[in-house]
Amino acid sequence: WNATLARQDFLGDPGPSHPKEYSHVVWLRDDVHFVADVNLDLFRDPWGIYSTYMSYLCSKDEPQHISDRVLIFGIHAAERFLRPRREYWHNPSKELDQVECIEDFLSTLARLKGLNWHVGRGDWIVYFLSLHITHPASPGGLAFCLRGLSRRMLHRTEGPCNHPSAVPFSSCDDDFQVT
Repeated sequence: WNATLARQDFLGDPGPSHPKEYSHVVWLRDDVHFVADVNLDLFRDPWGIYSTYMSYLCSKDEPQHISDRVLIFGIHAAERFLRPRREYWHNPSKELDQVECIEDFLSTLARLKGLNWHVGRGDWIVYFLSLHITHPASPGGLAFCLRGLSRRMLHRTEGPCNHPSAVPFSSCDDDFQVT
């Protein structure tokens, strides 16, 4: 978000209606590939952090952990939270020493900072993980595919899903047998 504000300053562009302000920050892993627009109006809490559960879109997996793949922060949550590396090294809380995984660290840190963690529906943040793989039958020997996607899953959904026509990419699982 700081890069966006710096760009606005450089171009002399005040942005939409509030100069140098933003409403949300989207934090995502570099292997995330969105297959639908994200409607930020669904994420109304300025002190909130939104995620989905750790599962794949369209699956019936029982959710057990929050996902760190895509996080959407309200403006105040972003201002208070987005220094996790510093918190990891310098926050004196013993609770952070007891976490078991990155997702647990993030949710514990949010709680310690008085922020609200919301788990949204999988079809509010519609993405798959993506890969570029070496594949001899593909042009140039490379192929782009989506992980956690199967065509059967798209056509016989067991959870929140997106229409198959919105996912025009190959499935790593079906088309290339990547595990």
